[in-house]
Amino acid sequence: MGAGADIRFSYKTTTGMILDHLNEKWDKQKLILITFKDLKAVGLKGCTNVLECRNGIENYIGEYLSKQGVPILNYYQHWNYKKEIWKKWEENNYKL
Repeated sequence: MGAGADIRFSYKTTTGMILDHLNEKWDKQKLILITFKDLKAVGLKGCTNVLECRNGIENYIGEYLSKQGVPILNYYQHWNYKKEIWKKWEENNYKL
């Protein structure tokens, strides 16, 4: 699960450095590309729902994939928000 620069398959990104350290390569055959139009800020400023911001969408999709058994190499970085905060948002239909 990555955003922005990760799509370049660079080994200079955090995920790329982890792959390099493990002597692994980017798997370009299994790419899921999801684009969004008109998302608000990277953070939560100006949003009324966490799923209106890029980090919220990234977190949501990553958590869904993780629950489906898809390994997330850089799981620590995947969590843009603390799990306790995310759980409260889930309970409130992602409203801020």
